[in-house]
This record gives sequence, C-alpha cells and structure tokens, in this order.
Amino acid sequence: FRETDFSAYIKKDYDFGIMNAYFYRQGNVFQAYGYNPNLKLEEKYTQEYWGYSTMSVSLQSKNTDKSKPNYYAKLFTYDLNELTENLVSFSLSAQQTVGFNDYSADLAMNYYFNNLSDKYVFSDSLAKELILTFSPSVSRELGGGYLNLGFELKSMDTRDTVDISYALFPKIHYDYIFSEKNQSVFAGIRGGLEKNSYWTLSKKNPFILNALTTDGGSVNLINSQIKYDVYIGMNFYLGANVNWSSELSYSRVQDMSFFDLDDYSTNQNKFKVVYDDVNHLLWSSELDWEINPNANLNLQLDYHKYNLDSLQDYAYKPSIISKLGFSYNFGDKISPQIEFVSAFDRSTANDSASNAPLLNDIIDVNFYLEYKYNSIFSAYFKARHLIGGYQIWENYPVLGPQVFFGLSYRF
Repeated sequence: FRETDFSAYIKKDYDFGIMNAYFYRQGNVFQAYGYNPNLKLEEKYTQEYWGYSTMSVSLQSKNTDKSKPNYYAKLFTYDLNELTENLVSFSLSAQQTVGFNDYSADLAMNYYFNNLSDKYVFSDSLAKELILTFSPSVSRELGGGYLNLGFELKSMDTRDTVDISYALFPKIHYDYIFSEKNQSVFAGIRGGLEKNSYWTLSKKNPFILNALTTDGGSVNLINSQIKYDVYIGMNFYLGANVNWSSELSYSRVQDMSFFDLDDYSTNQNKFKVVYDDVNHLLWSSELDWEINPNANLNLQLDYHKYNLDSLQDYAYKPSIISKLGFSYNFGDKISPQIEFVSAFDRSTANDSASNAPLLNDIIDVNFYLEYKYNSIFSAYFKARHLIGGYQIWENYPVLGPQVFFGLSYRF
C-alpha cells in the first residue's frame, strides 16, 4: 500500500464575506491478492490504483444580525482516477430569524458523470446523473427545548436515462437541554439519500471492480435511500471532565450496499456490489475523558443489527465495533496517540457452504506520533495494523505492521 497526499488552502476576508478555497489530492496504490500465485500477471492486474482530487470555493456572509439574512455558497468538484468519475456541485444556504422562529433553506445541484476519459477503455459507456435538492426548515424554542421541523425533497434522474424520480425525506429534531453542562436528551426522525458511487464505494473497499475492461466488469451503481430513521439519545456530563453520549436508532433503508466477491472478475479477486432493502437497528455510545489538559481518553462502541428482505447471508458489516484511543501532548511538541480497534461478528456464515465468507474477528492496534518543530513545520510517524493476521476482505490478508513517515509544511 502506498499513499501520497497534497493539500492547499486559502482564506480571504472581504467586507462582504469570507472566502475559502482548497485543493486536495490523494493517490492510493493497493497490492491486489486473491489470484492464482502461479500466474505471472502484468502490474495493472496486481495493483489497484485510486486517485482522489477535490477542489472547493466557498463564500460565507459576515452578517451577525440574525434578523438579517445570512448565506453560504459553495462550488465543489471532484475527480476520480483522471476522468473515470466526476462531480460538479453547487449549494446555497440561507438563514434568517423572524420573531421567535429561525428559518433556513438549502438548495443544491449535484451533477455526476462516469467514464468520460478517452485515455481508458471502460466496461460501460458514458453515464450521467443529476440530483437536485431543496431542504427548508423552521426551528424555535418549545417546552424548554428546541424544535426543528423540515424536510428534504430530491429530484433524481435515473442514470443515463431521461426518467426522473422524486423522494421526500423527513427532518424533525427535538433537543431538550436540562443543565448548564449542556446535558440533554433528544429525539427525532430523519432520512436522506446515500450516494453509491465509485468514489464512495472505493473508500470503503478499494478492491471493487474498477470500471475498466481489465477487471472484466463494472460496479452496479444504485443510490441507497434512508426512508426513515427514528432516533433517541442523550448527552451527559458525568463529572471529573467525563462526557458520555449515546443514541439508539431504527431505520428503513432501500438498496443498502453489500460487497460480494465476483467470481467472474478477470482474476476472481475483485468485488461487486449487491443491494437489498434492510431494517437497521443501531446503538452507538461514546465516552470522552479529559484526564488533564495534555491527556485524553476516548472510547467508542457501536452495535448493529440488520434484517434483510432478500439476501440470506452477508459479510463485512460487523455487529459490534469498538475503538479505544489515548493521546498525550508533551509541551506542544510531541504528540503520541495509540488506538485499539476491534470488530466482531463480521459475517453471517456458519460454515463453508454459505454464500458469504467465513471471517475472523478483528483486534488490532494503531500508533501515531507527531513532532512539531514549529507552527509551520512538523514530521509524523504512523504504524498501523501492529497485530494484523486477519482478512478485512475475502482472500486479502492484512499484513502488519504498516509503517508510514511524512512531513507537513504550512504556509
């Protein structure tokens, strides 16, 4: 695995607003496994490349008077693998207070297109998709708490056709704060669209079919719709600089994505994406302890339960995920961090006869160290998967430790 990162950021303060602009580029090269080791394959078959480039320009008003309109406008673009997949996005948000009510409205246009480059030979033809979003809301104090009512309306054209569909998602949230330490309970119902693109899916699994003919196929891209997600939660201050938060939610998801090894890929070592409608129960909890101004301890725990409509077996969606992290700051110069991660019940398979792979639980350790020479220049060291010895993806062993060195310069 090789990773290269570059980013640039500019901020300019004008009388009419604050402009921010940034550019980010990340290139990842992964070693592919799972093919017959006796075959002498070309490099394009033994490595998986993903190059992510983003650029954004935004403008935010400086108005501090809530009775007057505030706005935020943003232009955002991304490129994946040099015109394999692209996005052009524009969004505009406005807020204003009238009487006791706070009003807001969001408008967005997202235009996606795939397989545009003439440099590569793709499995599919050029495909385009346009998603328009309108999301108004109103909020006010009510019963000692704060109520927000809204919805999100989306217009979506079917990829590479002239058909247009619409979806309406709820946005209702009530937050009741009952102490000076911002202790609160909250509840609501939400929904939305989860974009399944090569960008988002490759971030989760870099070994998906990569859209080129060299892989012997391409990924079926279908967006997931969270029809509703009912939730309730709380935030508590337990004393001694310990904060605890927890949330329980139950959602109905149409076309949730699942990864499955594609036996028809060129070397039987790439993953396709399949979809199913799912009822999803999630309990998440986080404990944060500021031991002293230099030391911090953080514990996160998530529990998932999936009830699928059609698929009998699935993998790569653990039932239990936990993370324990500790960080310390030595005089604003040296900052070590250690992280213990685990994931359990990663597959529903009980034996080798199942359609899903048998996967071991994950228990691993990551370490990070940064040395700040000054406010401009710093060096860092990363050591990931110090234990390893398991497979995140079928036939792809995690080899540990993985060590990275890097330099950071700010100007």
